[in-house]
Amino acid sequence: MPVSRKRIFTITGVIVLILGAIVIIASYVLSAGLEEKVRGKLLAAGFHVKSVSISLLKRSIELDSIRYTPLDTTAKNPHQLSVQKINVRGIHIFSLLKKKEIIIDHVVIEQGYLHYNKNFTLKKDSSANSTTSDEKIKSVRVKYLSV
Repeated sequence: MPVSRKRIFTITGVIVLILGAIVIIASYVLSAGLEEKVRGKLLAAGFHVKSVSISLLKRSIELDSIRYTPLDTTAKNPHQLSVQKINVRGIHIFSLLKKKEIIIDHVVIEQGYLHYNKNFTLKKDSSANSTTSDEKIKSVRVKYLSV
């Protein structure tokens, strides 16, 4: 008994819809896990971020209310950074995964200030160990930067 074309198109459509739903759900689940990991890494480096939003489908990261003061604040006037919003769009995910290169199409930094003290030096972090760290990034390229 031959299967009709209409039935084949219906089955194909249902399979495509199911695969699309799986991709969307997986991207949200992975994004949530990445957001927590990024928040933890930023906090460990001395950055305080109000919110982190990662979208794998849009290939973007958005950070709100970023403040940075070095963990070693023994100096009189340490470096300081405060930015209202950083929006990174167009992250080339395959270059990151295959070549360990970060290629970014757009970086937009909104409303912030930077205080740099040339006499301030950081003490080396005793807990940082190159043998236990994550893989190293070879290069970072930003195609468009707006401040």
